[in-house]
Amino acid sequence: MLDGVWTFLRDPANQATLGWIGAGIAAVAGGCWAVIRFFAGKGDGDPPPAVRADNNSVAIGRDSSGSINIDTRHSGTGKR
Repeated sequence: MLDGVWTFLRDPANQATLGWIGAGIAAVAGGCWAVIRFFAGKGDGDPPPAVRADNNSVAIGRDSSGSINIDTRHSGTGKR
């Protein structure tokens, strides 16, 4: 029985066909996984934590971009 399987697998045409079938299965599985992840989402999980800065510190929340400019002339005492 295994001799027939090895004969089948040694044929280059069968190898190419099996390669195409394997690639197709991988592509379909990847697409299904992407659809599942897209529609599943995160659900009604816990809200993200609030960002809070105390004592003249700097806090940056999620997905921040750009740059931060720090004015060193202001000491945070309310005087300028």
